[in-house]
Amino acid sequence: MSRLQKKRAQDIFHEYREIGYNLAGIGVEDLAAGCQFLKGLDPSGEMLVSANLYCNKRPAFSPFRIFNIRGVRVAVVGLSDGVMTPSLSKNKDIVIRDNDPVLGRYMAKMAENADLVIGLSSMTPGLEMAFIRKFPKVALLISSGRTYATNLPTKLENCLIVSSHPRGESIGLITLYLKRGDKGYVIKGYKNRLYMLKGKTGKRGCGQSLRR
Repeated sequence: MSRLQKKRAQDIFHEYREIGYNLAGIGVEDLAAGCQFLKGLDPSGEMLVSANLYCNKRPAFSPFRIFNIRGVRVAVVGLSDGVMTPSLSKNKDIVIRDNDPVLGRYMAKMAENADLVIGLSSMTPGLEMAFIRKFPKVALLISSGRTYATNLPTKLENCLIVSSHPRGESIGLITLYLKRGDKGYVIKGYKNRLYMLKGKTGKRGCGQSLRR
């Protein structure tokens, strides 16, 4: 990653904070400068999340965070994936585990301590479907839009799936209407908007956000 690209990534991350993003997921495109560069963008570890990204054989970032939003406990988990570039493939210090057994323990902890679970995903559609079927507690999956954009949200099982366009071409805003049931909260309705950004934005970095 060139100095100009690093500066652009720093500016984008600053924009995320200015907009008011709570969290951002991580895809392989965000790892071009390595884990330490990302850690430098988020030294407090409050914004970047990934439950299956490892650097130097250790979890690179917090797997999830839990927020209290108007009395509703909302857990948000980061799910990293994507096609590794040749340079990243040679870097043995960076590993993305698609079938990490530790993820099951994270999901159980979230199900126990949260009313609603949201996923921030850069996984392929096939892996996303497998994840949703394996963990039915997930109510909303926000995809990074590497392969498609969902102007109209889709639904799989009990999970709502939304996606923006790749490379930061759009930004999404979704309002959820919840209903409390015997097994926690469920999404009973939503309002979804996808805003196209003017001009060419180039690579936006840092995946997707809870802000949608």
